[in-house]
Amino acid sequence: MCTQMPRKNKHASLPKTSVQLRTKDLCEELLRMCSSSIDPADGLTYFKNMQVITTELSILQKDICMIRNLPKSDFERQKFLLKLKSRLGTCFLKSIDFRQTDDSGFGVFSAEDIQAQECVLRISMEHILSAQSVIAYFPPTLRADPLLRGMENIALSLSLLHELSLGEKSMWCDYLYSLPTSYTTVMYLSAEHMELLSGFPIAGRIPCPNKQLW
Repeated sequence: MCTQMPRKNKHASLPKTSVQLRTKDLCEELLRMCSSSIDPADGLTYFKNMQVITTELSILQKDICMIRNLPKSDFERQKFLLKLKSRLGTCFLKSIDFRQTDDSGFGVFSAEDIQAQECVLRISMEHILSAQSVIAYFPPTLRADPLLRGMENIALSLSLLHELSLGEKSMWCDYLYSLPTSYTTVMYLSAEHMELLSGFPIAGRIPCPNKQLW
């Protein structure tokens, strides 16, 4: 039986600078296409050309995936959490500790008793990575995009990719490098886990699969 060898990525041997330049050219061409008017008669050709560009981008980035740079071991990830704690120590008003919580990743535990209504953590807005804070730094083309303005997860995803590309130069490096490489979205939390979020503002914004959508 003839076994087909895996196809080699033609961009795999390109220098990093060449990959970055080619990626930049492809992204600029993609933005140009997205901002141009389309003749309905040429619609099929337009989408085929767009598919060619996005496919090459995907292949180009395959071997330099930033997720591969994230620490895999719990020990390495915990080191970044401890660096984060050292840098933002004034945010913690109680003595805290980072511990592994079964299959749910690291959790923040208080080393002291906490009284009702007692403030444990205080974070300034400059240290919060949110859709509102990141969109302000996007170029005008992206800020005007309806999809970006209407879907906060898209804005955050783009921002996270940018921060990951900065590596240790990113303000959120310690935090990002402490995250697991995979996760479960809140849309698929069980009823028991949803109950734990009761009282938090995010709870009311999570679509429930058991509720009607109309």
